[in-house]
Formats: sequence, structure tokens, C-alpha cells
Amino acid sequence: MANETAPASVGDVLGAAGEPATVRWRDRDYRVGPPTTGAITRAEMLVAKAAGDELDALRGQLPDAQFRKLDTALTAKLLARAHRAGGELFNEVMGSPDGQVLYLLALLREHHPDLNESDARGMMAEVPEQVERALILVTPDFLRLVGKMKGADPRKVQAVLDQLSPSTGS
Repeated sequence: MANETAPASVGDVLGAAGEPATVRWRDRDYRVGPPTTGAITRAEMLVAKAAGDELDALRGQLPDAQFRKLDTALTAKLLARAHRAGGELFNEVMGSPDGQVLYLLALLREHHPDLNESDARGMMAEVPEQVERALILVTPDFLRLVGKMKGADPRKVQAVLDQLSPSTGS
């Protein structure tokens, strides 16, 4: 049986016009989101940077020919726009242990452009429950916006969201 979803709230309807979720960290409130095309673009750029940083960390640890081969493969992925939302590289990086950090950072930078990965990691480590609640609030709208940008069938996007929602247990 498919998960039942709650009716849309005012925040769901207002989307980016509504008040964003907040996380209280180190005696300050940080706004998380709302998801915008800018946040999605930031996530994509963070994915491209993370992939490049990961490769750069291997320089000198691999034989030169093997490193060049990996560099050529990454360049091809970037040229193919695989770092864009829904692309192979995007899915690979966002599915990695650092993916949630990059996702949070992309959403935080909407209002706090000076934050970095270290800040996002600290926030996740020090107030994980608050971060989890904030991401629960913004993720459905983020996925809907990505789906809309990609021209996805709204029913398919809703099916993904239904899989993320906890069952109401009828």
C-alpha cells in the first residue's frame, strides 16, 4: 500500500516565499533553505568541486598515467554535465558519506554564504537532531524543484517522495 501523505501546508504552498527551517548552532540561528534554483546550482557546483578535490588528493599517490586517466574521465563527466542534479556524478557524490554535508551546505549558503564544509560538518555533529528536522522540512520541496527543472513527471517525483515519507501505518 502506498504511503499516505498529509495535505499541503501553507509552507508547502508558499515554498521559497515562506519562512525557512532553522538550526540553532553555537548560539546563533541558521536558516536552512528554502530550496531554490540557486541552492540546486550551489549543490551542483559543490559536487563538481568535491569530485575534483577527491581526485586532486590522489595526485602523487597514483602512477601518473592512472591519474591522467582519472582526470580525463572526470573532465568528460563535467563536460557531459554529470554534476548536474540527477546526473551520474551528482548521484555518486550526493550518495557518498559527504553528500549530506554538501546538501546541507548548499541550503545554508542561501542565507549564509560564508559558511564552509567544516561549518556544515560541525553543525551536523553538534546538533544532528536539529539538522535532521530541518532537512526533513526542505527535502520534499528540493526534490520537487529538481523534478520541475528536469521536466520530470510530477507523479514520479511524488512516488520518490512517498518512498521517503514514513508510513502512516494503517
